[in-house]
Amino acid sequence: IVLTDEQFIEQWQNVPYTPKPFKEGVPVYLTMRGERVRSKSEQLIADRLFVNGIPYRYEFPVEVNGKIIHPDFKILKVSVRKDVYLEHCGMMDNPEYCASAQFKIETYAKHGFIMGKNLIVTMESSQHSLNVEYVDRLIKEFLLIISTHFMNHFLYQMVGDILIVIKQFLRVSKLLSMHIY
Repeated sequence: IVLTDEQFIEQWQNVPYTPKPFKEGVPVYLTMRGERVRSKSEQLIADRLFVNGIPYRYEFPVEVNGKIIHPDFKILKVSVRKDVYLEHCGMMDNPEYCASAQFKIETYAKHGFIMGKNLIVTMESSQHSLNVEYVDRLIKEFLLIISTHFMNHFLYQMVGDILIVIKQFLRVSKLLSMHIY
C-alpha cells in the first residue's frame, strides 16, 4: 500500500518521542503550534516552517554512532519523503560556542548529514540577527521544491474533482429544466 502524502505526513508527525528537557529559569519561547523552543530565532524558524506548511519536529532525537543527538529541527521534505535537519547556531560571536558549533557540524558531516543536501545551518551573532527573509528563502529553495510526479498527481486529482462538480451541476440543471416546463 502506497500512502498518500497526507497519510505519510501524519504517520511521520505521530512518531512518539521524549523531548529534550529545559533547564529551570530559562526564558520561555512558544511557537504558533504552542510548543516550547529555546530561543527567539528557533521560534522564528518554527513559525516560518509552520506558516509554509512544512512538517517538522523540534529536537527530535537521532541516533548517530550509538549516541543520541537532538538537531534543532527534523524536517520532512515531502516531495521526496526524506528527512532534512536544520541546526541553528545562535551565538557565533562567542568563541566557545562557535568552536562547539563547528565541531557539531563536522560531526554531522562524518555521519552523512551534509550541508545543502540534508542539513541546513542558520547562524547569527549579537551584531547580526537571523532575519525572516533569509529563513523564507531557505524554505523556498530547499523544502518547497515540488516533484513533477507530485504536481501531476495533484493536477490529476484537481481535474477529477472539477469533473465531478460539473457532472453534479449538469444533473441538477437537467432536473430543474424538467420541472420548469
